[in-house]
Amino acid sequence: MFASALNAAAERSEWVQWLVASASIAAMETRAFLGTAFGNIRAAKQNSVAVRLRKGDASQIEATIHELVAYELLRRLQLRPVFELQLQGKTPDLLFETAGMRFISDVVVIHSPLKTVGDLDDGTGEAWDRAEPSESRADKIAKALQAKADSYAELDLPIVPIVFLGDRYAFDFGDIEKACFGITLEEVFLEPSFPESLPKFRVPVGGLLLPREDLPVPCENISAVIACDWFDTLNRHNRGKRLASRVLHRWSVRQLLPVKAFDPLPQVCWDPTSSGGWKPRFTTEPNLVLQFLDADQIRMGLYSANAPW
Repeated sequence: MFASALNAAAERSEWVQWLVASASIAAMETRAFLGTAFGNIRAAKQNSVAVRLRKGDASQIEATIHELVAYELLRRLQLRPVFELQLQGKTPDLLFETAGMRFISDVVVIHSPLKTVGDLDDGTGEAWDRAEPSESRADKIAKALQAKADSYAELDLPIVPIVFLGDRYAFDFGDIEKACFGITLEEVFLEPSFPESLPKFRVPVGGLLLPREDLPVPCENISAVIACDWFDTLNRHNRGKRLASRVLHRWSVRQLLPVKAFDPLPQVCWDPTSSGGWKPRFTTEPNLVLQFLDADQIRMGLYSANAPW
């Protein structure tokens, strides 16, 4: 079922077209991985996923594939995910359990705003990011996260959105950090008492999770945001997909996400300071990336452009 659905999707997606037609090891391994993920979701949901692949447009195909990736990640972390479970009239993409608590998750694939990319006459292109909402990746992400928080506000369950980078046009995890915290983590580390010491003029866009005068804990049903980039490695000797991720925890929220749940992924936690603010702390090396292996296993390795893994 999945193979035939993927073949049909190739008519509307250039990436899927490569995936089904290529005889490369990278393509074969990716097809096998996605087939495994599809086979692991509930049988009752397999047909609807296949229909979305067969009949959906390019964006629906992309979203569906990334939902399978997210599901398989949670499954291999032994979080017992359930795919598209109906809850009080809502159908979140995923539900998972850890430490006796249940969390819901929606998968969001974000692309650069159209106003921030352009083609040049020489066949190359350019990309930019500005403080104007229509030209800001952070603003686009923040609005998507706000929509998820609002959509599930009536459910008595915390939400952990999983945000995938849909492109690499001047786009990286820093944009997701700005969407959540107003500034990048690199900048947060320099703040003497975050978030109290952060002036409003430094957050023209984003900052969804920053406290406000009338709302000390905005979007309190968001326990954490997981930033993901499912990308092709530059390692010529071991081609295939890698998953870069960053679990962005909240410093104060209605329901904290247990850090242990997402070991061994890079995570950002918060330690209180003597001045009353918070300092971020990485639980491990931030440039650790994940590789999905056969037999339901994962492997972690350090990745950089100079030393791809």
